[in-house]
Amino acid sequence: MPDAPELVKLWVRIDGRGVVNIPTVGTCDGSPGEALCPFDVPRGALLTLNAQPKNNWQFDRWQDACDGAPTPTCVLAPEEDTQARVRFELNDDLL
Repeated sequence: MPDAPELVKLWVRIDGRGVVNIPTVGTCDGSPGEALCPFDVPRGALLTLNAQPKNNWQFDRWQDACDGAPTPTCVLAPEEDTQARVRFELNDDLL
């Protein structure tokens, strides 16, 4: 029987109103305007983080482990405890 994979902590931080979905892992909901969600993930596993804004909000940018990712999707494979931060901003044009 193979050993269970070693786990690391992935912290997803949301600034603004939106959600981050990580298929097969879970969802972090920033509906209140901010959130900090911990997930235990296998070390080195390839993860896709999908950021989706709530009504009247839009994706602004990724920071920390996903810094520089130009789209609402970030792919990473954490080897150690890691934080990915996404920022959503209010879109006045949608009000």
